[in-house]
Amino acid sequence: MKKLLSLYSLLSFFAIIGTSFKPSSVAPKIYPELEAYFKSVETKEFIKEHADGLATIKYYISSSHWDYEDWNLIFYGSENTFRSQASRVFAQTLCYAKNHRKIRAYSAGLTTGEINLKPIEYLTKIGYKITKTENDGKAMYAVRFSDRANPILLFSKTTEDKSLPTKDGTSVRVCDIKK
Repeated sequence: MKKLLSLYSLLSFFAIIGTSFKPSSVAPKIYPELEAYFKSVETKEFIKEHADGLATIKYYISSSHWDYEDWNLIFYGSENTFRSQASRVFAQTLCYAKNHRKIRAYSAGLTTGEINLKPIEYLTKIGYKITKTENDGKAMYAVRFSDRANPILLFSKTTEDKSLPTKDGTSVRVCDIKK
């Protein structure tokens, strides 16, 4: 009986050690409402050139597992108050949900302004949890897509902002810079 108990203890020890170093292949969870939203998006409705652009971004995101460096995805708009902010939120959420932890999404514009409330209202409607705060007298929004992830802090910034990465990035223009 002692030998059986010793063998069981030894096997349990190795099972614990063996599984401790096994990388997690399960993607982290986002809020269920967001999972349902993303499953409901119909990609067939996209304009071909938009779908091609998204396919390119998807390829870069998928290949991020091949490298050991962080990769930055920066969305640019003219004012950084609407499309670039929403693009950042969606990209960061999907990268998190698909377990692409090396990718960080950012947004910037040529000028700044107050964040447009339309995307904030829409993000809230589909399941994001959003808290409004202030940063230097301007509205800033902490956007949560999971209780296990840090919130995305949305505030309008120019391309010169110090919070933006300076290397290892891909930029995406989300609207006509000339207006």
